[in-house]
Amino acid sequence: MTTWRQDDLSVRKCVRHGLSKAHERDSSLSSSSPRGPQHLRVLLVWEVWAAVAAMMRLRRPSSLLWAAALTFMFFLYIALPSSAPPEPCLCGQQQHSLPPNALPKTHPLDKHKLALLIPFRDRFEELLEFAPFIHNFLNKQHKNHHIYVINQVDNLRFNRASLLNVGFLESSVDCDYIAMHDVDLLPLNPEVRYQFPEEGPYHVSAPHLHPRYHYPTFIGGILLVRREHFRHVDGLSNKYWGWGLEDDEFYARLKEAKLEIFRPGNLTSGIKDTFRHVHDQRRRRRDMIKCYNQQEVTRHRDRHTGLSTVKYSIQSRKEVSHVGLRTS
Repeated sequence: MTTWRQDDLSVRKCVRHGLSKAHERDSSLSSSSPRGPQHLRVLLVWEVWAAVAAMMRLRRPSSLLWAAALTFMFFLYIALPSSAPPEPCLCGQQQHSLPPNALPKTHPLDKHKLALLIPFRDRFEELLEFAPFIHNFLNKQHKNHHIYVINQVDNLRFNRASLLNVGFLESSVDCDYIAMHDVDLLPLNPEVRYQFPEEGPYHVSAPHLHPRYHYPTFIGGILLVRREHFRHVDGLSNKYWGWGLEDDEFYARLKEAKLEIFRPGNLTSGIKDTFRHVHDQRRRRRDMIKCYNQQEVTRHRDRHTGLSTVKYSIQSRKEVSHVGLRTS
């Protein structure tokens, strides 16, 4: 992709004159650029007017006649069209293009495309670190991917499950599997694979690898799910406000649908060096308040809410690029 500065003169010239006008390079962008016809015309103007002024100062009839003749010839030169073909507009070359190795990559050998769904609110510092990191990590694995950041902008308590449901509905259909991905969890071991979950959901941040959570039914952090499997279980419950427990209810949905959960094996790393958890509890305290018997309810499947019942409104859609990385 390419980016423009707001004060890029070449852009303004293209908008104002179109492609038929000769393009004049912005001297602030290229002070050593070759001198073109426009530059010669400017020099000619100064020379002619200097000569005319000198002749008029003499106040002789012959000098005045020469000055009038020189002025007339100069105006003819300016008014008549040039026989030379117009110089093509180079605005496309003047755009501040990213280097080829920073452009978004596609991997033709990968037959699948991953949609990373990032439920988000007030975690901009983590996002700035996460997005380029995971982009480079997946490119090294030759994985086609797109990052979707679903930002909750209302004043209600955070609802991670609903944001994931919204992200699934709003993500492109050419992404045939999703990653329910926490923004504060970064994979460190290159052996951690974001492979297409052919046989069933693939829990990347397994209990024996996650730096904090180790109970056997834990499926939070990073979970890869095929689109058809996510639809089959009707996504996640929309009842969970605040932090936690929505993953445990989703586990009940997967088990009821008889979808086996797969996890990484034979890695050379463990809970201390497979992932980096970047959440700072002192700066951002989690909303841990549970409503009524919310913790008890997670043991049972919610049959009333899910992907098919989520209600939301889109305030805006923005595509953000960061050194060749695109997020929506």
